[in-house]
Amino acid sequence: MKFLDGLGFGMMLSGVLFWIYLLAIQLLKNPNYKVLALIFVVIETVVTVIGIGISAYVMWRVNT
Repeated sequence: MKFLDGLGFGMMLSGVLFWIYLLAIQLLKNPNYKVLALIFVVIETVVTVIGIGISAYVMWRVNT
């Protein structure tokens, strides 16, 4: 369970750091990189949601 908890936290942290990076360089304002930015946003959103899911599972499993 500790491994899954660390994995979920790492995935959530990865998503948050990516969003900070994306907003800091304002990649979406450059029209040449809109498709690339959209692909990254989708990938990181999926990773973040999976991380949240793993963390929720670990919390539920530990508390039962």
